[in-house]
Amino acid sequence: MSAVELGFKVPDELYPLVDDHTLEVFEKWSRCSLDDMNSEMPKLSLLPTSRGRKIGAAVLLPKGDYDNRRAIALVTSYAQKWKSVQNLIGKITQEIVAPEVPFYVFTNNGFLDNSAYELNDQELQTVAEGDLRPLAEQIVSALEGQGVDQIGLTGYSFGGSVVPAVARVGSDVYEVTHMNIDEAPNTAKLIRDFRASTNDGGSVTRDSGLPVSAEISAPPGIWLDYAAFIAAGLFNPSNRALRKSLGHQRLMTDIKGALVEYPSMVVKLGSVAGSKLLELDESVKAVTSAYPDNVRYKKYTGSAAHKHNTGDNTMAYALMVKDGLRNFTSS
Repeated sequence: MSAVELGFKVPDELYPLVDDHTLEVFEKWSRCSLDDMNSEMPKLSLLPTSRGRKIGAAVLLPKGDYDNRRAIALVTSYAQKWKSVQNLIGKITQEIVAPEVPFYVFTNNGFLDNSAYELNDQELQTVAEGDLRPLAEQIVSALEGQGVDQIGLTGYSFGGSVVPAVARVGSDVYEVTHMNIDEAPNTAKLIRDFRASTNDGGSVTRDSGLPVSAEISAPPGIWLDYAAFIAAGLFNPSNRALRKSLGHQRLMTDIKGALVEYPSMVVKLGSVAGSKLLELDESVKAVTSAYPDNVRYKKYTGSAAHKHNTGDNTMAYALMVKDGLRNFTSS
């Protein structure tokens, strides 16, 4: 089927993943308005951790009976707190990828908002030096309390930087069988390459074919959202530390450490054409060569590949996760 017949556009490599179930999910959400979605938007749950602190996560439970032995943990992008767009991404991704398992969506702190997690001064310093484990340890501890024994991890952009740290921390309670990492920064020149990897998001929203995405991206709401994002990055201490961490190029180190913890784990590294954040450089080639049975690198191309902004196309986002977590529920 063509993009016109489907009603949405995604990078070329994702069309083979579009099945009847994907089309049913798209049809359902194409009839959903922003008000409809927000009326059923779950509140952020505060999950307890072993250190007596709590970490915020949106818990998306399947309808009806579900497999409570498995779960997928999704980590959102930098300085993105729980809001409508995260709810949309989480729900559509869950319904397309694994509608029968719970999704735990771990968000980030916003402007003057530490509701997602807290880091003390020493932990902030550790994170700023490139070690994301203080945050990852809280996620691991929270997941251990949910009674699951198999986890799939996924993250886009900054979220993709966190999930290998989560796997690297390891757990005696559950096993990480799959890890999907899309557009995670792996560059020492973060600001320059990030600017070169972004473009106008309008065409990305149109590609999704979802009216609710257009509503979320419409002014003045999108302007206010962008202002809050900038403020969160500048003034929230945890976000400042996280921004510094991304310039240390620890991604491949964390992936190798994660594979020590889970030697049979399957990993997909996804990059969108035109983006410079996760290119097939020597560090990536070294990991894919050292772990050919575990790690694969995937480049997404075509007219719907809009650099790093492709993650704002909810249908593309969900299908990239499906590509990385394929066979998760049957593993």
